[in-house]
Amino acid sequence: MFDLIQRDANWIKVPDYNAQALIQKLLSWEEMRPGQDGMIAVPRSIYDGRRSGFPAGLINKVIIALRESGHEVNYIPIEHPRMALKIAGYDLPGVDYEPYQKSVLRSIGILHKRGVIVAPTGAGKSILIGGIIQKLNVPYKTLIVVPTTDILMQLRTNFIDWFGLRRVGQIGNSVIQVDNVTVALYQSLDKVRFSPNEIKLLIVDEVHRINDSIINALNIMGKSIWYRFGLTATPQLIDKNPEKTLQVNGFIGPIIRTVEDEQVESRVIPAKVHMFRYFNSAPIGETYQKSLKHDILLNKTRNTLFIKAVKKLALDHGKTALILLDEVAQLKQLYQIAIDMGLKPGVAHGRQDKMLNEYVKQELNNRRINLVIATQVFGMGTNIPTVDCIALASSRKSEIDTLQKIGRGRRRTQHKDELIVIDSIDQLRSSLRHHKHFYTYSLERMGIYKEKGWEVNRMLLL
Repeated sequence: MFDLIQRDANWIKVPDYNAQALIQKLLSWEEMRPGQDGMIAVPRSIYDGRRSGFPAGLINKVIIALRESGHEVNYIPIEHPRMALKIAGYDLPGVDYEPYQKSVLRSIGILHKRGVIVAPTGAGKSILIGGIIQKLNVPYKTLIVVPTTDILMQLRTNFIDWFGLRRVGQIGNSVIQVDNVTVALYQSLDKVRFSPNEIKLLIVDEVHRINDSIINALNIMGKSIWYRFGLTATPQLIDKNPEKTLQVNGFIGPIIRTVEDEQVESRVIPAKVHMFRYFNSAPIGETYQKSLKHDILLNKTRNTLFIKAVKKLALDHGKTALILLDEVAQLKQLYQIAIDMGLKPGVAHGRQDKMLNEYVKQELNNRRINLVIATQVFGMGTNIPTVDCIALASSRKSEIDTLQKIGRGRRRTQHKDELIVIDSIDQLRSSLRHHKHFYTYSLERMGIYKEKGWEVNRMLLL
């Protein structure tokens, strides 16, 4: 018989040595690190030997695995205070919930006291967060943790409308003010010390980006946070990123609800993907990083194809377009190519004044600029609902990064019922292994689009 003893809202203690070894292996993954003879696989685990335990959100996973292995398990939970659910439910002033939003909120606090809600970008996450708070908050304190200033300010504005100015606090963007409902930036959590029993409800937005600052804060103040939820459009998956997946599931909870695209048709539109072929017969990069820089990101032929595709599919039809990338050097080259073609693009990047970036965003959103080239400053949390076309000029393999970028344009408006997405199929002709990665990444992105059920077309550009 293996005892699993709940210490607090964060950790489960494992007294038995044999159980410790089994659970440590169960909650482990391999991390590639440099060794004397090249890269070696090093085992890592979210099981914490110093605490002789594991994060509480993984309790069901551990119990099921141990029982399937033939072991008897005795789980000893802690009786903890239960939230007093509001008699009035979760109604927010001026908000008419969609059916899927009502369905999610009905289960909160009754079926589920912790866990992750997966919903497409544009599904109304601020309304879901507000509904959770409305249902569970009074008279408790709530902390909402967000990754960007844009999201912080957007949520704070909504919360003031719903809960009143005197109840809404902010941590981040040069403000430290704790109130009944407080919105905090990930990176600003260490600026405030909450008492161990102060916060009763935690909500993490874009929870797939959970990091050490959130985990450290939970280990300090989270012992009494029995109600905790996360929201994301792009959940971490155990086979693709085991460390992040175990962190999210362990410290926030497992996925408890998934809202499908079909359920949010009133708010979110599908994408129609166009992929052009970029073929480089003489790549020069001697390593992967050099090839990424010179043969892909800063290759003038490839960047010209992106501008031509955007012009052909969007600009020539009176539509607006946003080219998203990761490197300022690539942005500058694309900008010059666009200028040479007679276009007048706006740009947004981290080296540019924030007010100017905001101005460019508003001009694009109001359709006074028809083309913008931007780095990650127009990434997660940026609200540009009117944009008609998204072009992905980087060559990333990350499903989360790809879907997050496309999500910038998937909000439904009266002017569009589908989003144009432009991507490339990158082929470098070479016998070197690292040159073949880019074609593989292209096919992986194509697989993502097809899995989402989006139409994928190959286009020819001369």
